[in-house]
Amino acid sequence: MPVDENLENNIMASLLLTSDIKGYVEQPAYYFNNVSEKTRADLDALMLTQGYRRFEWKSVLSGATVADKYPHQTAFNISGTVFSKKGKPLANCKVELVDYENALNNVDALTDENGHFKFDEIVYPDSSSFFIYARGDKFNKDAIIKMDPHQEEPSVARYKNAADFNIVNIAENKTAYEKSSKQLFAEQMKFGLGNHAIKLKEVVIKDKFKTVKYSANTHPDLTDQVLTGKDIGSGCRYFVDCLQGRVAGVSFKGGKPYSNRTDRPMLTIVDGIPDPEGMVLSRLNSNDVEGVEVIRGGKVSIYGFGSGNGVIFVTTRRTLTTGRELTKASADAPQRIEKGVIRYKPKGVYTARVFYSPLYDANTNHTLADLRTTIFWQPNVVTNDGKASVEFANAGSTGTYRVVVEGISSEGSIGRQVFRYKVE
Repeated sequence: MPVDENLENNIMASLLLTSDIKGYVEQPAYYFNNVSEKTRADLDALMLTQGYRRFEWKSVLSGATVADKYPHQTAFNISGTVFSKKGKPLANCKVELVDYENALNNVDALTDENGHFKFDEIVYPDSSSFFIYARGDKFNKDAIIKMDPHQEEPSVARYKNAADFNIVNIAENKTAYEKSSKQLFAEQMKFGLGNHAIKLKEVVIKDKFKTVKYSANTHPDLTDQVLTGKDIGSGCRYFVDCLQGRVAGVSFKGGKPYSNRTDRPMLTIVDGIPDPEGMVLSRLNSNDVEGVEVIRGGKVSIYGFGSGNGVIFVTTRRTLTTGRELTKASADAPQRIEKGVIRYKPKGVYTARVFYSPLYDANTNHTLADLRTTIFWQPNVVTNDGKASVEFANAGSTGTYRVVVEGISSEGSIGRQVFRYKVE
């Protein structure tokens, strides 16, 4: 596919130009491709019209160091403060951090004299949910937890040249990609390969069954029984007491649900968070529950470890309020589950996607043309004594291949090289 390199974004244009200039730059890569007297003159004219950033040259030339606004970070810290009902900080209060989803062992901490606690050096993936428990003394059982705000993060601005690219060039590139995609689709269909959708005639299936709004149950069709807040009622000392006798085929022992078909406890999920030990379930108030969904039998193994004995989904009314106000409040804000307990969803480590490469072996159909526009991508190549090697399979067809190598050294030097090779 033909490529206009001036329309591409590259590491030189991004780090040396667009990231450090306020205005719009049309075709920023142009100033770094095929550098000549003309491109240098054009770049000088651009900088004169857009304006240079202000530098204090005396500070620069003196070699004075400035502390980093965003220090190097190797792990995360989770911290907050525990208060009594009257707003007094609770010292020497035990705080417990529990992450059921990622099998993180329970971590304990004690608050200092100001009621502050901190869990240091914790690594977790993004979208993780934690339960945080605070246990005051007998005079301050109803502890209140307030989490510290997230550490300030560098702002990530939208690539300002994206929306103003030349429409004609975008259309040409899009047409080339669509043409290549259609050719690949036809080639795979010819050999009966690929996972392709086939349009069928419309089929309408109508059915009605009771559901719980904002429930975390992703398969409501498997539900055996649904209880709403009205069905559960109130007046029970403990929430599980209200469920005793109302959930068919389930009994509660020590605050945990057991299916009559097995002697092992069922998995409890409260507002989307697994509660295998029943720590949250045993503390819930029946007036705070919107609905309960019960799924019995081995058909629920799709919900992960511990779900083979059955699953009970509990949706609280606080979740309903959160669901209605997601556009007004931050979705990762701490949500109070019960007195002394909150659910906390901080930002974690992003799991990078892996570029897919087909597996080529002796059984590969060599008559099938590989029409992919990009056949290899490796974002993490580390050199040794300035050298590195990578291996990849060509697309299997003859033609000219274009390789783009970009990187930055530990000292901050930027490198970029484009070369081509021909397969005949």
